[in-house]
Amino acid sequence: MKPLRIFIVTVLFLLAACTDNDRRESAMIDPVDRGYRAPDFFYSDINGNPVRLSGARGKVVVVFFWKMRCRECIDSIPSLERLYRRFREKGLEVMAVNADTVHTASIHSIREFIKEKDLTFTVIRDDEGIISLAFRVIRVPAVFVIDRDGIIVEVLEGRIDWLDKDKAGLIESLL
Repeated sequence: MKPLRIFIVTVLFLLAACTDNDRRESAMIDPVDRGYRAPDFFYSDINGNPVRLSGARGKVVVVFFWKMRCRECIDSIPSLERLYRRFREKGLEVMAVNADTVHTASIHSIREFIKEKDLTFTVIRDDEGIISLAFRVIRVPAVFVIDRDGIIVEVLEGRIDWLDKDKAGLIESLL
């Protein structure tokens, strides 16, 4: 199953690299940065439900990469949950991509954390690093704010207070 998933994600990644884009003159892969289309992914959430980033087109999406043993990540999650609850009815989607491997956090511990924190946004387990690779994530927490058209408008790293007027204002301005 895992080799098939890797193959499918690789094919999708390569197809995305071959799409027409006015910003480049050759079939190079776009940078994962402000002003560029976010790389699409198709994966399962923590409960096995299919999740596709492009399926959220028309919504503002926060893709939040995190790990269980990352203090900055864990500190950022409560305000991210409050932001999501505040704006989800206006079109905000949050996809929290857990970048732990099977050796650093069990699926059970992640589910317990979600339950303990009463998280309502989508949590995806990227234990093979496929989504992290597509977004070129080097360290966590890493955040990509994506507009309704699938374009990255902000890239952030480190602990984030999502209730800060600048961060909440950014999200609200995109909705």
